[in-house]
Amino acid sequence: VSTQSTGVMSRWLEINLLIICLSFYAVYGLDNGLGLTPPMGWSTWNLFGKQISDTLIREIATAMDTTGLSKLGYEYINIDDGWAVGRYPNGTIKVDPDLFPYGMKSLADFIHSKGLKLGIYTSRGRTTCLGRPGSLGYEKIDAETYAGWGIDYLKEDSCGVEPTDETQARQYEIMRDSLNATGRKIYFSICEFVVGPKTPLTPYGGVYTPKVVGGSAVKLIANSWLVEYVNMADTWYSLIYGGYYGLISNLDAQRTLTEWNYSGPGGWNDMDMMECCNGGMSTLEYKSHFSLWSILASPLILSNDLRKMTPTCMEIIGNPEVIAVNQDPLGIQAQVVREQVSSNGTIEFQIFVRPLKNHDKAVVLLNRMTTRGSFVLVWEDLGLEMDVKVKIRDLWARSDLGVFVGRFVAEIEPHGSVMISASVFTD
Repeated sequence: VSTQSTGVMSRWLEINLLIICLSFYAVYGLDNGLGLTPPMGWSTWNLFGKQISDTLIREIATAMDTTGLSKLGYEYINIDDGWAVGRYPNGTIKVDPDLFPYGMKSLADFIHSKGLKLGIYTSRGRTTCLGRPGSLGYEKIDAETYAGWGIDYLKEDSCGVEPTDETQARQYEIMRDSLNATGRKIYFSICEFVVGPKTPLTPYGGVYTPKVVGGSAVKLIANSWLVEYVNMADTWYSLIYGGYYGLISNLDAQRTLTEWNYSGPGGWNDMDMMECCNGGMSTLEYKSHFSLWSILASPLILSNDLRKMTPTCMEIIGNPEVIAVNQDPLGIQAQVVREQVSSNGTIEFQIFVRPLKNHDKAVVLLNRMTTRGSFVLVWEDLGLEMDVKVKIRDLWARSDLGVFVGRFVAEIEPHGSVMISASVFTD
Protein backbone atom coordinates (compact mmCIF):
# COMPACT_ATOMS: atom_id res chain seq x y z
CA VAL A 1 0.00 0.00 0.00
CA SER A 2 1.45 3.40 -0.96
CA THR A 3 2.26 6.05 1.64
CA GLN A 4 -0.27 8.39 0.02
CA SER A 5 -2.99 5.73 0.12
CA THR A 6 -2.16 5.00 3.77
CA GLY A 7 -2.58 8.69 4.56
CA VAL A 8 -5.90 8.81 2.75
CA MET A 9 -7.14 5.76 4.63
CA SER A 10 -6.10 7.37 7.89
CA ARG A 11 -8.07 10.50 7.02
CA TRP A 12 -11.04 8.28 6.05
CA LEU A 13 -10.90 6.58 9.47
CA GLU A 14 -10.43 9.89 11.28
CA ILE A 15 -13.53 11.36 9.60
CA ASN A 16 -15.60 8.31 10.50
CA LEU A 17 -14.29 8.35 14.09
CA LEU A 18 -15.34 12.00 14.37
CA ILE A 19 -18.79 11.12 13.05
CA ILE A 20 -19.15 8.36 15.65
CA CYS A 21 -18.08 10.70 18.44
CA LEU A 22 -20.53 13.34 17.27
CA SER A 23 -23.32 10.80 17.18
CA PHE A 24 -22.86 10.12 20.89
CA TYR A 25 -22.91 13.85 21.55
CA ALA A 26 -26.20 14.32 19.66
CA VAL A 27 -29.27 15.18 21.69
CA TYR A 28 -31.64 12.26 21.77
CA GLY A 29 -35.35 12.78 21.19
CA LEU A 30 -37.86 11.68 23.79
CA ASP A 31 -36.48 10.09 26.91
CA ASN A 32 -38.29 6.85 26.12
CA GLY A 33 -35.48 4.77 24.64
CA LEU A 34 -37.39 4.33 21.37
CA GLY A 35 -36.50 5.15 17.79
CA LEU A 36 -32.79 4.39 18.03
CA THR A 37 -33.17 3.45 14.36
CA PRO A 38 -36.01 4.62 12.10
CA PRO A 39 -39.26 2.73 12.75
CA MET A 40 -40.43 0.18 10.20
CA GLY A 41 -44.02 -0.85 9.74
CA TRP A 42 -47.27 -0.29 7.89
CA SER A 43 -50.10 2.25 7.89
CA THR A 44 -53.70 2.19 6.69
CA TRP A 45 -53.73 5.68 5.23
CA ASN A 46 -52.25 5.85 1.73
CA LEU A 47 -54.13 2.90 0.27
CA PHE A 48 -57.17 2.37 2.48
CA GLY A 49 -57.87 5.85 3.85
CA LYS A 50 -60.95 5.67 6.06
CA GLN A 51 -61.91 2.21 4.73
CA ILE A 52 -60.56 0.44 7.79
CA SER A 53 -61.78 -2.35 10.04
CA ASP A 54 -60.78 -4.86 12.68
CA THR A 55 -60.74 -7.56 9.98
CA LEU A 56 -58.39 -5.57 7.74
CA ILE A 57 -55.91 -4.90 10.54
CA ARG A 58 -55.82 -8.54 11.61
CA GLU A 59 -55.31 -9.70 8.03
CA ILE A 60 -52.50 -7.19 7.43
CA ALA A 61 -50.78 -8.24 10.65
CA THR A 62 -51.02 -11.86 9.61
CA ALA A 63 -49.56 -11.02 6.20
CA MET A 64 -46.68 -9.10 7.76
CA ASP A 65 -45.89 -12.24 9.71
CA THR A 66 -46.35 -14.85 6.98
CA THR A 67 -44.55 -12.92 4.22
CA GLY A 68 -41.43 -12.64 6.35
CA LEU A 69 -41.55 -8.84 6.49
CA SER A 70 -41.52 -8.95 10.28
CA LYS A 71 -38.22 -10.83 10.19
CA LEU A 72 -36.75 -7.95 8.16
CA GLY A 73 -37.63 -5.43 10.87
CA TYR A 74 -41.16 -4.31 9.99
CA GLU A 75 -43.05 -4.32 13.29
CA TYR A 76 -45.64 -1.53 13.59
CA ILE A 77 -49.21 -1.91 12.35
CA ASN A 78 -50.58 1.64 12.41
CA ILE A 79 -54.26 2.60 12.25
CA ASP A 80 -54.55 6.11 10.86
CA ASP A 81 -57.55 8.47 10.94
CA GLY A 82 -61.12 7.19 11.08
CA TRP A 83 -61.27 4.79 14.03
CA ALA A 84 -62.92 7.04 16.67
CA VAL A 85 -66.54 8.27 16.73
CA GLY A 86 -66.87 10.35 19.88
CA ARG A 87 -66.31 10.42 23.64
CA TYR A 88 -68.07 8.86 26.58
CA PRO A 89 -69.43 11.16 29.32
CA ASN A 90 -66.21 10.72 31.31
CA GLY A 91 -64.17 11.96 28.35
CA THR A 92 -62.76 8.61 27.27
CA ILE A 93 -62.37 8.27 23.51
CA LYS A 94 -64.94 5.99 21.85
CA VAL A 95 -63.90 3.43 19.24
CA ASP A 96 -66.22 3.03 16.24
CA PRO A 97 -68.14 -0.15 17.17
CA ASP A 98 -69.06 -0.89 13.57
CA LEU A 99 -65.43 -0.88 12.43
CA PHE A 100 -63.83 -2.37 15.54
CA PRO A 101 -66.52 -4.41 17.31
CA TYR A 102 -64.06 -6.13 19.66
CA GLY A 103 -62.36 -2.93 20.77
CA MET A 104 -58.73 -1.87 20.60
CA LYS A 105 -57.50 -3.94 23.54
CA SER A 106 -58.51 -7.14 21.80
CA LEU A 107 -56.89 -6.00 18.58
CA ALA A 108 -53.68 -5.01 20.37
CA ASP A 109 -53.53 -8.42 22.04
CA PHE A 110 -53.83 -10.08 18.63
CA ILE A 111 -51.10 -7.86 17.13
CA HIS A 112 -48.81 -8.58 20.07
CA SER A 113 -49.41 -12.32 19.69
CA LYS A 114 -47.78 -12.02 16.25
CA GLY A 115 -44.72 -10.36 17.77
CA LEU A 116 -45.82 -7.03 16.26
CA LYS A 117 -46.81 -3.63 17.67
CA LEU A 118 -49.98 -1.57 17.28
CA GLY A 119 -50.06 2.11 16.38
CA ILE A 120 -52.96 4.55 16.51
CA TYR A 121 -53.78 8.08 15.36
CA THR A 122 -55.04 11.33 16.84
CA SER A 123 -54.74 15.06 16.19
CA ARG A 124 -53.52 17.86 18.45
CA GLY A 125 -56.69 19.85 17.66
CA ARG A 126 -60.36 19.49 18.50
CA THR A 127 -60.93 17.30 15.45
CA THR A 128 -58.86 15.05 13.20
CA CYS A 129 -58.48 15.60 9.47
CA LEU A 130 -61.56 13.40 8.90
CA GLY A 131 -63.57 15.30 11.50
CA ARG A 132 -63.26 12.65 14.20
CA PRO A 133 -62.53 13.71 17.81
CA GLY A 134 -59.05 15.11 18.39
CA SER A 135 -57.04 15.20 21.61
CA LEU A 136 -57.01 18.92 22.45
CA GLY A 137 -57.82 19.15 26.15
CA TYR A 138 -57.96 15.34 26.46
CA GLU A 139 -54.26 14.52 26.16
CA LYS A 140 -53.93 12.97 29.60
CA ILE A 141 -56.99 10.73 29.40
CA ASP A 142 -56.21 9.75 25.80
CA ALA A 143 -52.63 8.80 26.67
CA GLU A 144 -53.84 6.72 29.61
CA THR A 145 -56.44 5.05 27.37
CA TYR A 146 -53.88 4.22 24.70
CA ALA A 147 -51.52 2.77 27.29
CA GLY A 148 -54.33 0.70 28.77
CA TRP A 149 -55.13 -0.74 25.37
CA GLY A 150 -51.48 -1.67 24.81
CA ILE A 151 -50.75 0.86 22.07
CA ASP A 152 -47.08 1.06 21.02
CA TYR A 153 -47.03 3.98 18.55
CA LEU A 154 -48.96 7.25 18.40
CA LYS A 155 -49.19 9.51 15.38
CA GLU A 156 -50.47 12.98 16.31
CA ASP A 157 -51.67 15.02 13.34
CA SER A 158 -52.08 18.79 13.06
CA CYS A 159 -55.75 19.23 12.06
CA GLY A 160 -58.49 21.08 13.89
CA VAL A 161 -56.35 23.94 15.24
CA GLU A 162 -54.96 27.34 14.31
CA PRO A 163 -51.48 26.79 12.82
CA THR A 164 -49.45 29.08 15.07
CA ASP A 165 -45.96 27.88 15.90
CA GLU A 166 -46.08 28.25 19.67
CA THR A 167 -49.45 26.51 19.87
CA GLN A 168 -48.18 23.63 17.77
CA ALA A 169 -45.07 23.08 19.86
CA ARG A 170 -46.88 23.35 23.17
CA GLN A 171 -49.71 21.03 22.13
CA TYR A 172 -47.24 18.39 21.00
CA GLU A 173 -45.33 18.78 24.27
CA ILE A 174 -48.50 18.20 26.30
CA MET A 175 -49.10 14.89 24.53
CA ARG A 176 -45.42 13.95 24.92
CA ASP A 177 -45.59 14.53 28.65
CA SER A 178 -48.90 12.68 28.90
CA LEU A 179 -47.46 9.64 27.13
CA ASN A 180 -44.36 9.65 29.35
CA ALA A 181 -46.53 9.84 32.46
CA THR A 182 -48.27 6.55 31.59
CA GLY A 183 -45.07 4.56 32.11
CA ARG A 184 -45.63 2.72 28.83
CA LYS A 185 -43.08 3.13 26.06
CA ILE A 186 -45.04 4.59 23.14
CA TYR A 187 -43.24 5.82 20.02
CA PHE A 188 -44.38 9.41 19.37
CA SER A 189 -44.71 10.55 15.75
CA ILE A 190 -45.88 14.09 15.04
CA CYS A 191 -46.90 15.89 11.90
CA GLU A 192 -45.75 19.20 10.55
CA PHE A 193 -44.80 22.55 11.91
CA VAL A 194 -46.18 24.83 9.18
CA VAL A 195 -43.99 27.82 8.35
CA GLY A 196 -44.59 30.09 5.39
CA PRO A 197 -47.28 31.21 2.95
CA LYS A 198 -49.43 29.05 0.72
CA THR A 199 -48.03 28.60 -2.80
CA PRO A 200 -48.62 26.09 -5.64
CA LEU A 201 -45.71 24.09 -4.23
CA THR A 202 -46.95 24.39 -0.65
CA PRO A 203 -50.77 24.57 -0.77
CA TYR A 204 -51.08 23.70 2.92
CA GLY A 205 -49.00 26.62 4.12
CA GLY A 206 -45.30 26.42 3.40
CA VAL A 207 -42.30 24.33 4.28
CA TYR A 208 -42.73 22.00 7.23
CA THR A 209 -39.58 22.50 9.25
CA PRO A 210 -38.55 20.41 12.25
CA LYS A 211 -35.59 22.46 13.50
CA VAL A 212 -36.67 24.92 16.18
CA VAL A 213 -40.23 26.19 16.28
CA GLY A 214 -41.80 28.31 18.98
CA GLY A 215 -38.58 28.10 20.99
CA SER A 216 -38.70 24.30 21.20
CA ALA A 217 -36.33 21.86 19.52
CA VAL A 218 -38.45 19.20 17.88
CA LYS A 219 -35.98 16.45 18.84
CA LEU A 220 -37.01 17.05 22.44
CA ILE A 221 -40.67 16.64 21.54
CA ALA A 222 -41.03 13.56 19.35
CA ASN A 223 -39.34 10.46 17.98
CA SER A 224 -40.10 11.56 14.40
CA TRP A 225 -41.70 14.49 12.64
CA LEU A 226 -43.21 14.89 9.19
CA VAL A 227 -41.09 16.82 6.69
CA GLU A 228 -42.80 17.54 3.38
CA TYR A 229 -44.34 20.24 1.22
CA VAL A 230 -47.61 18.34 0.76
CA ASN A 231 -48.79 14.82 1.55
CA MET A 232 -47.01 12.00 -0.24
CA ALA A 233 -48.78 10.74 -3.36
CA ASP A 234 -48.30 7.71 -5.61
CA THR A 235 -46.62 9.64 -8.41
CA TRP A 236 -43.15 10.80 -9.38
CA TYR A 237 -44.14 14.49 -9.50
CA SER A 238 -47.56 15.78 -10.51
CA LEU A 239 -49.81 18.80 -10.19
CA ILE A 240 -52.81 17.52 -8.22
CA TYR A 241 -55.58 19.56 -6.60
CA GLY A 242 -53.62 22.77 -7.10
CA GLY A 243 -50.36 21.54 -5.56
CA TYR A 244 -47.27 19.60 -6.60
CA TYR A 245 -47.36 16.14 -5.09
CA GLY A 246 -45.22 13.03 -5.26
CA LEU A 247 -41.83 11.55 -4.60
CA ILE A 248 -39.82 14.54 -5.86
CA SER A 249 -41.88 16.99 -3.81
CA ASN A 250 -41.17 15.06 -0.61
CA LEU A 251 -37.53 14.59 -1.54
CA ASP A 252 -36.96 18.29 -2.15
CA ALA A 253 -38.51 19.18 1.21
CA GLN A 254 -35.35 17.61 2.68
CA ARG A 255 -32.95 19.97 0.92
CA THR A 256 -32.24 22.15 3.94
CA LEU A 257 -32.42 19.26 6.38
CA THR A 258 -29.72 16.90 5.17
CA GLU A 259 -27.26 18.21 7.71
CA TRP A 260 -25.14 15.42 9.12
CA ASN A 261 -25.84 14.60 12.74
CA TYR A 262 -29.15 16.48 12.84
CA SER A 263 -31.64 13.67 12.32
CA GLY A 264 -30.42 10.72 14.33
CA PRO A 265 -31.03 8.11 17.02
CA GLY A 266 -34.17 8.99 18.93
CA GLY A 267 -35.49 11.54 16.41
CA TRP A 268 -35.99 11.22 12.64
CA ASN A 269 -37.03 13.34 9.67
CA ASP A 270 -40.17 11.55 8.44
CA MET A 271 -40.61 11.70 4.66
CA ASP A 272 -44.14 10.30 5.04
CA MET A 273 -45.64 6.87 4.47
CA MET A 274 -44.35 5.09 1.39
CA GLU A 275 -46.31 4.39 -1.79
CA CYS A 276 -44.29 1.37 -2.92
CA CYS A 277 -46.34 -1.21 -4.84
CA ASN A 278 -49.56 0.84 -4.99
CA GLY A 279 -49.48 1.04 -8.80
CA GLY A 280 -49.00 4.72 -9.58
CA MET A 281 -45.27 4.52 -10.33
CA SER A 282 -43.01 2.16 -12.26
CA THR A 283 -40.81 -0.50 -10.70
CA LEU A 284 -37.75 1.71 -11.30
CA GLU A 285 -39.46 4.63 -9.59
CA TYR A 286 -40.46 2.50 -6.62
CA LYS A 287 -36.88 1.29 -6.26
CA SER A 288 -35.71 4.91 -6.29
CA HIS A 289 -38.43 5.70 -3.73
CA PHE A 290 -37.25 2.94 -1.38
CA SER A 291 -33.58 3.77 -1.92
CA LEU A 292 -34.09 7.44 -1.04
CA TRP A 293 -36.23 6.83 2.04
CA SER A 294 -33.58 4.35 3.21
CA ILE A 295 -30.49 6.45 2.67
CA LEU A 296 -32.17 9.53 4.16
CA ALA A 297 -32.96 7.60 7.36
CA SER A 298 -36.70 8.14 7.07
CA PRO A 299 -39.13 5.86 8.85
CA LEU A 300 -40.02 2.98 6.51
CA ILE A 301 -43.79 2.84 6.88
CA LEU A 302 -45.43 0.83 4.10
CA SER A 303 -48.98 1.57 3.01
CA ASN A 304 -49.70 -1.06 0.37
CA ASP A 305 -51.85 -4.20 0.59
CA LEU A 306 -49.57 -6.75 2.22
CA ARG A 307 -52.09 -9.49 1.44
CA LYS A 308 -51.65 -9.12 -2.32
CA MET A 309 -47.99 -8.55 -3.09
CA THR A 310 -46.15 -9.58 -6.25
CA PRO A 311 -42.64 -11.05 -6.12
CA THR A 312 -41.38 -7.73 -7.57
CA CYS A 313 -42.98 -5.83 -4.73
CA MET A 314 -41.35 -8.10 -2.16
CA GLU A 315 -37.98 -7.64 -3.87
CA ILE A 316 -38.32 -3.88 -3.40
CA ILE A 317 -39.62 -3.58 0.16
CA GLY A 318 -37.80 -6.70 1.34
CA ASN A 319 -34.24 -6.03 0.19
CA PRO A 320 -32.16 -6.67 3.33
CA GLU A 321 -29.12 -4.70 2.19
CA VAL A 322 -31.09 -1.56 1.41
CA ILE A 323 -32.98 -1.91 4.69
CA ALA A 324 -29.66 -2.30 6.51
CA VAL A 325 -28.62 1.16 5.30
CA ASN A 326 -31.82 2.64 6.70
CA GLN A 327 -31.29 0.83 10.00
CA ASP A 328 -27.58 1.56 10.31
CA PRO A 329 -27.00 2.29 14.02
CA LEU A 330 -24.79 5.30 13.35
CA GLY A 331 -28.02 7.00 12.35
CA ILE A 332 -26.70 9.77 10.09
CA GLN A 333 -28.95 10.61 7.16
CA ALA A 334 -27.45 11.11 3.71
CA GLN A 335 -26.29 14.42 2.36
CA VAL A 336 -26.50 15.63 -1.25
CA VAL A 337 -22.82 15.99 -2.11
CA ARG A 338 -23.26 16.97 -5.76
CA GLU A 339 -26.03 17.61 -8.25
CA GLN A 340 -26.39 18.52 -11.89
CA VAL A 341 -28.75 21.38 -12.73
CA SER A 342 -30.05 22.31 -16.19
CA SER A 343 -29.92 25.81 -17.67
CA ASN A 344 -33.54 26.39 -16.60
CA GLY A 345 -32.78 25.43 -13.00
CA THR A 346 -34.21 21.89 -13.08
CA ILE A 347 -32.29 19.33 -11.03
CA GLU A 348 -31.31 16.49 -13.35
CA PHE A 349 -29.03 14.29 -11.26
CA GLN A 350 -28.11 13.98 -7.59
CA ILE A 351 -25.59 12.07 -5.52
CA PHE A 352 -26.52 11.19 -1.92
CA VAL A 353 -23.81 9.91 0.43
CA ARG A 354 -24.35 8.45 3.89
CA PRO A 355 -21.60 7.34 6.30
CA LEU A 356 -22.15 3.95 7.94
CA LYS A 357 -20.98 2.58 11.25
CA ASN A 358 -18.61 0.07 9.60
CA HIS A 359 -16.82 3.05 7.92
CA ASP A 360 -18.30 2.29 4.49
CA LYS A 361 -20.34 4.87 2.62
CA ALA A 362 -23.79 4.22 1.18
CA VAL A 363 -24.43 6.08 -2.06
CA VAL A 364 -27.50 6.72 -4.21
CA LEU A 365 -27.08 8.10 -7.72
CA LEU A 366 -30.47 9.48 -8.81
CA ASN A 367 -31.49 10.29 -12.39
CA ARG A 368 -34.36 12.77 -12.13
CA MET A 369 -34.53 13.28 -15.91
CA THR A 370 -36.93 11.72 -18.41
CA THR A 371 -34.01 10.41 -20.49
CA ARG A 372 -31.35 7.79 -19.87
CA GLY A 373 -27.99 9.11 -18.76
CA SER A 374 -24.43 8.20 -17.89
CA PHE A 375 -23.45 9.53 -14.48
CA VAL A 376 -20.12 9.57 -12.68
CA LEU A 377 -19.31 9.21 -9.00
CA VAL A 378 -15.82 10.61 -8.37
CA TRP A 379 -13.85 9.91 -5.23
CA GLU A 380 -14.02 13.59 -4.28
CA ASP A 381 -17.74 12.93 -3.66
CA LEU A 382 -16.64 10.39 -1.04
CA GLY A 383 -13.94 12.57 0.49
CA LEU A 384 -11.15 10.45 -0.98
CA GLU A 385 -8.06 11.02 -3.12
CA MET A 386 -8.40 9.93 -6.73
CA ASP A 387 -5.78 7.15 -6.53
CA VAL A 388 -7.49 5.25 -3.70
CA LYS A 389 -8.89 1.80 -4.48
CA VAL A 390 -12.57 1.49 -3.59
CA LYS A 391 -14.66 -1.67 -3.52
CA ILE A 392 -18.15 -1.08 -4.91
CA ARG A 393 -21.16 -3.26 -4.09
CA ASP A 394 -24.55 -3.03 -5.80
CA LEU A 395 -27.07 -3.18 -2.94
CA TRP A 396 -30.05 -3.96 -5.16
CA ALA A 397 -28.29 -6.80 -7.00
CA ARG A 398 -26.60 -7.80 -3.74
CA SER A 399 -23.35 -8.39 -5.58
CA ASP A 400 -19.86 -6.89 -5.67
CA LEU A 401 -19.10 -4.89 -8.81
CA GLY A 402 -15.34 -4.82 -8.34
CA VAL A 403 -12.56 -2.51 -7.23
CA PHE A 404 -12.38 0.92 -8.85
CA VAL A 405 -9.88 3.77 -8.82
CA GLY A 406 -10.87 7.42 -9.08
CA ARG A 407 -14.42 7.02 -10.32
CA PHE A 408 -17.44 4.84 -10.83
CA VAL A 409 -19.71 5.25 -13.87
CA ALA A 410 -23.34 4.14 -14.02
CA GLU A 411 -25.88 4.13 -16.83
CA ILE A 412 -29.22 5.02 -15.26
CA GLU A 413 -32.69 4.86 -16.77
CA PRO A 414 -35.16 7.78 -16.46
CA HIS A 415 -36.30 8.21 -12.83
CA GLY A 416 -34.03 5.33 -11.93
CA SER A 417 -31.23 5.13 -9.42
CA VAL A 418 -28.19 3.11 -8.44
CA MET A 419 -27.59 2.30 -4.78
CA ILE A 420 -24.14 1.11 -3.82
CA SER A 421 -21.81 0.79 -0.87
CA ALA A 422 -18.26 2.03 -1.15
CA SER A 423 -15.39 0.82 1.02
CA VAL A 424 -11.69 1.56 0.90
CA PHE A 425 -9.91 -1.51 -0.49
CA THR A 426 -6.51 -2.63 0.68
CA ASP A 427 -4.48 -5.33 -1.08
